[in-house]
Amino acid sequence: MNGNIPQVIHFVPWAEIGGTERVVQNLCLTGGEYRHLVLFAQSGPAVSEFERRHIRVLRPGEITDLARLAMTELQANSPIVLHAHIMKYNHVEHALILARALGVPGLFTLHGREILPPVPWPLVCVSPSVSRAQVHNFERTLVIPNGVSLAEFSPPVHRTQRSSIVLTVVARARRIPDYFWQCVDRIRSVRENCQIWIVGQDGESDRQVKYFGVRGDVSKILAMSDIFIYAPRPFHGAHDLTVLEAMASGLPCICTNVSGVAESITHMHDGILVPFGAIDPFVTAALDLMSSTELRYSLGRHARETVAANFTIEKCWFRYRSAYAGLLGISDQSPSTPA
Repeated sequence: MNGNIPQVIHFVPWAEIGGTERVVQNLCLTGGEYRHLVLFAQSGPAVSEFERRHIRVLRPGEITDLARLAMTELQANSPIVLHAHIMKYNHVEHALILARALGVPGLFTLHGREILPPVPWPLVCVSPSVSRAQVHNFERTLVIPNGVSLAEFSPPVHRTQRSSIVLTVVARARRIPDYFWQCVDRIRSVRENCQIWIVGQDGESDRQVKYFGVRGDVSKILAMSDIFIYAPRPFHGAHDLTVLEAMASGLPCICTNVSGVAESITHMHDGILVPFGAIDPFVTAALDLMSSTELRYSLGRHARETVAANFTIEKCWFRYRSAYAGLLGISDQSPSTPA
């Protein structure tokens, strides 16, 4: 691309440390061909986490105030696109107000499963199932799956002398159904030498269960784990990034067979899928994996290969970069699709 560097304003209506925020963070760190500015509409831990990563951030404020401040941060005479990361329709309305104030084109990425009424911009869906549901925006919808950095997530450190197997879940409390804890209790009662690590929420740790709270170093925890366990609810997630991160870490994953997960995992090839709400299959899968080093390594190796082939942040950025260029009417002369 010639001339001034194109710029992306990422509008994020919330500021937790979750999958959406990590996707935005990954795009900012990967997409060096563009200058990135992140506008958070609310306060939250993600603001300081982005700043720690040296990503330009405007702290939360009213939409019109954010627009005014953004103009002072942006490079004059450079093409600008607004990328709104949304979960529901009222986020669309906020993004349109911001775009009008800035006088720039935009696109949406839908990180949830809400079926939106007609929207005026291209609508990116992070999974095919979400795209198929957008019946009011069929002609302006495109699918760009979430991506993770293989460089950040490395295979686990398998220490043959370790006496216990670590099963890890990464999720906020509201994402974990009650029956999951029944599964945990069954697993720990049968295998007393296992450890259950809970990342993303606080709790009272004991000899077998350890709570880590919200962490910014999830990759390090996954690298010390042996198995990833997760039970997302049906119709709650769009394309679960925590699952992709666990797969990129070379971990075998036991997850519920819901669309936000099943579009990443192939049963018994790179993970294990069990019916939502079914305690016995979940517990059996965990015990089988704990009993078989060969099965853990095989599923984990294939999991990382699946991410490398389909869900890297480089592939994700390439598709967004092409969408930005189309909106701005500029030539996308960056390197071709990553391998």
